[in-house]
Amino acid sequence: MRPVQVSFAKLFNLGDFQNHRIEITAYVPPDVDPQQVLQECEDWVQRQHDSILGEERRAAQERRDLERVRDWRRAMINNLGGLRTTLERLERELLPAADQRPYNDAVEMGLEHEPEDATGL
Repeated sequence: MRPVQVSFAKLFNLGDFQNHRIEITAYVPPDVDPQQVLQECEDWVQRQHDSILGEERRAAQERRDLERVRDWRRAMINNLGGLRTTLERLERELLPAADQRPYNDAVEMGLEHEPEDATGL
């Protein structure tokens, strides 16, 4: 008796108590060896698994990349907070000394002329 169809199934362990089953059934033509059809089915199942696994790996890599970007963003926010604190401290320390200068910035930059003395000379 010659087989009319063959089936091949494989259960793949995904971890965390999860499995993935892939199965294929193929009809065997009269002039083809059933072993050859079965081997083709096995190859097809493996290619499907590799394809799914590749997609899962890409998705996992994208999740890792996203987490790296989030970590970088948090670090930048923390750095900006530290810079803001330093800037505020420096402003408190340096600006009172700047306010005590005998001239103002507009005069220093040439936007205004220094006041003439009372004699007008």
